[in-house]
Amino acid sequence: MYALVVVLAWYVSGGRTAPSPVASSSSSSPVVLAPSPTFCARRDPIVCAHGTVGSADWPRSMGRRPFPNTVPALAAAVAAGHECVEVDASRTKDDHLVALHPRELKMLTGGRVGNPGDLTLAEIMSLTMPGAKEYRVATFAEAMAVVMNKGLTQITVDFKDGPPRREEGFASAVTREIARLGRSHGSGRSQSATTACPECVYWGKSDEIALDVLELTRGDAKVGYSVANFSRAIIDAGLHRLAGREDVTSRAYVAAAQSEMASEALIAEVAAATAEDAPHGKTRTYAWTVNAPAATAAVVNAGVDGVVTDEPELVARVVRKLRGRCG
Repeated sequence: MYALVVVLAWYVSGGRTAPSPVASSSSSSPVVLAPSPTFCARRDPIVCAHGTVGSADWPRSMGRRPFPNTVPALAAAVAAGHECVEVDASRTKDDHLVALHPRELKMLTGGRVGNPGDLTLAEIMSLTMPGAKEYRVATFAEAMAVVMNKGLTQITVDFKDGPPRREEGFASAVTREIARLGRSHGSGRSQSATTACPECVYWGKSDEIALDVLELTRGDAKVGYSVANFSRAIIDAGLHRLAGREDVTSRAYVAAAQSEMASEALIAEVAAATAEDAPHGKTRTYAWTVNAPAATAAVVNAGVDGVVTDEPELVARVVRKLRGRCG
């Protein structure tokens, strides 16, 4: 029974290693998660669905759950009432925008291709996903049309920059497409990305893109920066620290922290790095990507303002349980 629970915990966490929620090998009872004073003194963190509903919450009548970022997956996240949804933005070889994470592309191609920039739009659109229906990759416009103007508190646009063009023109392409969607779904009058999607927050693993978004929107857009240390390349790029990144850390709406790095100390450092005249107040801290109960408790007890997750219902349940145990 213990082994089964551990396997289930591994599956729920998306295959990533996480502390087991099991009390001991002699019992299948989960650990009693206790809230911290920090958590109890703060409002509940926003739970951001990473392009879909949880693996156990996809309607069985609709067959196998499609990959995140597809139209049915995003529509299900909106219909489930999640206040925040993330959409991944990538560019094809022929410079079209698609809603696709490199991880999903690798799965779709049997491991052959992991960079959307290596395939044309037509090649990507020819890929189908397993399920009761033939789900396909969504264009960025199709994905955003599902979530914009649906009453969400936040739509996170996560830039997946890669070769051949990497950051070059990426921010411009995305903000231009969002502005175009605003015109087509609104009055037809000219709109900026910020008026078309005031709930949009733009982040990625490139400070340059965040700064480009700020420049293109005259500082009006909400941007984020990443704090991570999961690879040598990320560390070499300096994303594991805030020092030397003042251009973005002083003006950002949010810091997106790798969950293992989320701590009260980091949250305080992020807030302290914000400029006094920052348009959106003190910079918030979100943790990503959190898919298991123990990991959820760890980051929310540290005091994060948001949690990005592939399992939004599971995370929301943990938050509710912890809140109910606050004195």
